Amino acid sequence: WEWTKDYINDTREYTRLIRVLKTSKSMGSKYKFGVEIPKSVKHALEIDRKNGNNLWREAMEKELRQLDEFQVFRTRKEGESLEGYERLPYHLVWDCKFDYRRKCRVVLQGDKQVSETDQSYSGVVSLTTVRIMFLLATIGKMKLWAADIGNAFLNGYTRDKLYIVAGPEFGPNREGKELILYKSMYGARASCARFHEHLSEKLLKMGFKPSKADPDLWFKDMGSHYEYIATYIDDLLVCSRDPERIMTEFEETYILKGVGIPSYYLGADVIETGSLEHWKLEPIDWMMSSKTYSTNMIKKFEELMSEGRPQYSFPEYKTPMDVEYHPELDESALIDAEMHTRYRSMIGSLNWLISIGRFDIQFSTTILSRYGHAPRA
Repeated sequence: WEWTKDYINDTREYTRLIRVLKTSKSMGSKYKFGVEIPKSVKHALEIDRKNGNNLWREAMEKELRQLDEFQVFRTRKEGESLEGYERLPYHLVWDCKFDYRRKCRVVLQGDKQVSETDQSYSGVVSLTTVRIMFLLATIGKMKLWAADIGNAFLNGYTRDKLYIVAGPEFGPNREGKELILYKSMYGARASCARFHEHLSEKLLKMGFKPSKADPDLWFKDMGSHYEYIATYIDDLLVCSRDPERIMTEFEETYILKGVGIPSYYLGADVIETGSLEHWKLEPIDWMMSSKTYSTNMIKKFEELMSEGRPQYSFPEYKTPMDVEYHPELDESALIDAEMHTRYRSMIGSLNWLISIGRFDIQFSTTILSRYGHAPRA
């Protein structure tokens, strides 16, 4: 941030900017979809106590249980040499999904990995491609089904020689012991690539080929029509006249969740227009809508803005942005670290809202995102 000094005459203003940047990263809470995200196990349990539930605790216990079920680690045998193996630190990562499910992941710190590895990339289908799939489903008189692959990364096998030293969250019987990595795992450099390979091999065996336009859209020639599968890491969207047959093939290898006609995909409502009484246009059969996402987002952020303050409600406007407001002219005070994280969370949620269809707010959102490092009251 040294270059900013040339543009700031008042050194006190420069000092304030740097202080806000540093404190927002170290002190401010993190929010996603208006839900406070824990920083540690202790913090997670504190949030549970405050909210009167066990959502974060249950997410942590579920993750550790599934690591055992997938046999991700094996405990080092007494006298077994670890020569050639690399120890990686790990930590617990907490997240809130689109549907407000709490998630906990034991994640390796791949940035500390010294040993060289190959490609770590895992592709995702574009939302433009998903919209085209809806059109193809209409043209081909096909059904749309969706599913989520449970614990996706744990299906691949690692090529790297890695181990961790178990912490207290693994229980008294394993705490302090060396656990050698057997499967690919979240956080390791090549885990994304290993799962992408595993899923790609499965799709090739099922007779699908990747599209040249979008390699995460897979297609299969059925003679009279094509079938399609879109992959967004571990989210599947199947376009077929017999999607149940395809899902049954997937279940031979993976644990699938949420199998069936999608009502919600990547944060967007999926609507079959035949279910809408007022829909008169033809021949569109499928639509994406941001209604549920935006409704939930507004509710969560109103709750968030009311924490420690009077009840807050966002005012209604006829335009995407208040026509009287000019952020480049705003000279109000810089907000504190806590409000800073809430501001960035709002901008992130609005960016995804644009991706799922609310293009009308793109200009306003990008204007406000320019001030994400030092927003004002």
